[in-house]
Amino acid sequence: MNEPPPDRSGLSEVLKEISVHEHLCVIYETREQQFAVAVPFLRIGLARGEKCLYVADENTAASILDAMRGQGVDVDTPVEKGMLAVANKEREYLRKGHFDPDEMILYLAGNVREAKAAGFPAFRFAGEMTWALGGDLGADRLIEYEARLNRFLSEYDAVCLCQFNDKRFSATTILQVLRTHPLVVYGGHVCKNPYYVPPDEFLKPNQPEAEVKRWLNNIQKYEMVERALRTARDEWEQSFDAIPDYVCILDMSGAILRANRSMQERYEPTHGNLTGLDYRKVFGGSIQQGGTSSWEIIPSTEAPVSFETRLSTSDGWYAASGYPLFDDKHKRWGAIFIVRDITKGKRAEEALRLSEQHQRQITAQLETERARLVEAQDVAKVGSWEADLQSLNVIWSEQTHRIFETDPSRFHPTRSKFLEFVHPEDRAKVNAAFRDSLDKRSPCTVEYRIVTVAGQAKMIEERWRAFQDEQGRAVRVAGTCRDITERVRAQEELQRLSGRLLRLQDEERRKIARDLHDSTGQVLVVLAATLGQLRYFIPSSNRKARKLVSESQALADQCIREIRTLAYVLHPPMLDESGLEDAIRDYVEGFADRSGIKVKLDFSGDLGRLPRDMELSLFRVVQESLTNVQRHSGSRKARIRIERDPTRITLEVSDEGRKASGNRRNRSQELRSKTGVGIPSMDERVKQIGGRMEINSGSEGTTVRVTVPVNEESSKKTSDFGR
Repeated sequence: MNEPPPDRSGLSEVLKEISVHEHLCVIYETREQQFAVAVPFLRIGLARGEKCLYVADENTAASILDAMRGQGVDVDTPVEKGMLAVANKEREYLRKGHFDPDEMILYLAGNVREAKAAGFPAFRFAGEMTWALGGDLGADRLIEYEARLNRFLSEYDAVCLCQFNDKRFSATTILQVLRTHPLVVYGGHVCKNPYYVPPDEFLKPNQPEAEVKRWLNNIQKYEMVERALRTARDEWEQSFDAIPDYVCILDMSGAILRANRSMQERYEPTHGNLTGLDYRKVFGGSIQQGGTSSWEIIPSTEAPVSFETRLSTSDGWYAASGYPLFDDKHKRWGAIFIVRDITKGKRAEEALRLSEQHQRQITAQLETERARLVEAQDVAKVGSWEADLQSLNVIWSEQTHRIFETDPSRFHPTRSKFLEFVHPEDRAKVNAAFRDSLDKRSPCTVEYRIVTVAGQAKMIEERWRAFQDEQGRAVRVAGTCRDITERVRAQEELQRLSGRLLRLQDEERRKIARDLHDSTGQVLVVLAATLGQLRYFIPSSNRKARKLVSESQALADQCIREIRTLAYVLHPPMLDESGLEDAIRDYVEGFADRSGIKVKLDFSGDLGRLPRDMELSLFRVVQESLTNVQRHSGSRKARIRIERDPTRITLEVSDEGRKASGNRRNRSQELRSKTGVGIPSMDERVKQIGGRMEINSGSEGTTVRVTVPVNEESSKKTSDFGR
């Protein structure tokens, strides 16, 4: 064997975890390897106040003590006090002129009893086993002794280290040694021995058969563990690479040990292979090392670190987080660093701040409503209840009584009395939910209305679970109830304010469009005309001046076209003048010219004039949908279909975009994530006019479908609460 040099510092720490009742052996080739284990073994025992005995054979007592002194161990005092003794084989193993395992076990038991009687907490024994090679009578029973020693150590407060010279003992003997020692020290590591055979099995006559069965079981278990580890590793790697943020694992110096796929795709085109690079150089080349900033403390901090920053390699904002990594000894060995792009959120915040000067009144009102919502959440209380299905006993907490406005001293709840509080229209729903929950083992939730004794209406959210007996029959139900009346009212008010905000935004767009058309546009028209007249006053010989005037006139004409297009996109005047159908036709014609996308129009029936809010909302849906087709789908064709019947209007905008993978729900979510705030804005507009919007994305393209009621009753938005 070519044993690697021992790691003394690490080995000493591991040996500290060895306690009484342990039986370990060290397989060594050199004296350095032997003493790297034996000396710390004795030093730890002395530090714990244990009685220590060392039996020397290859080495003299003086060399043992000198080796201990060389590693800083005070041996003279323990020797004087009787804590440490170094003996030879004649005194310990061959006390009667031969070796007897049973006699040796009895002798060790006596040593333990004497040590305990003298006040020592335990007995620590280390022996050089080369004495067994001397041909003494009974030495052939060495392995039997080692097996019996395991029984002894399980019963006595002792720990034993057996030392075997690999160069002197045969391979056959070493194999037997491995079978009789549960712990093996080799290569500077203390290892749990998978080849160890318990003494009850080892000493039986049929030991080989039993060991074969155990080895086969171990092989099977090993394969199962290996398979589980491979599966866990594959799952971890897939999860690690699936994270959309930039994630890397660092060592204590900040060097990257591993980066996930998102980070590789973003930074390897610039830096090449990221492994081994300093993470600070990758994320921001101008960041200086050696400071105390959040960047610098990530590799060495013992606590998580989170901060927002701008990188010199990008003009965006990023949220960075660092988390320390520890080994199984809770020793810090590195960190995991996560960077998330929050640029969109930051830019949205900046845009909101810039617009506050134009919307102070709205913002103040929204803040007032937000404060009311926060206040409502602070005062919200949760009650609890329990019902025994066998005794029909029902218990309400005090808060539940407060919610239902009942007096706990007078009102004794039952199922029938509870149902009297429930709004008549909601009783069937509550009863059905309760019956269905009796066969479930997971929590159930239902929202319903109640009417108190005083006639006050409340909205209640109830969450409960049924508990079954061993036969699976429901025997008890327990749950909570919460008054969500204020929350429901707040949600309704928030939707009202959202609608108002959309209307104000539309009014602002209309004003800006009108100003652009009536003021800036007209000035540019006059400018273009003036430049055209000016050109004729310049002599034909002055070609340079005439060319500059012509180019200026062309720029003025381009500005006129762009101003008109912008004004139209902000608010098409034809929508007010001629209605939705003509406005869509006019917009589609301009869109096709600008984008090169062919749009097919399909109007079924005469739309006529619709309410102003409805026409504007449907036009914005068409406008945003065509923008998404141009930006995201890659389709060169689109179709708009509008159908009106006596009860509703159906609007569909579809394309023939790229094929998507996965199920329909995932494709729709993917589309929503790619199109930013446009789709939520469309959805909110449709809700404001009482409609519903759906998005379906498949292999043949994407379709946005909006359905809006047109009769007065279905168009009127009313709250379900308060009926």
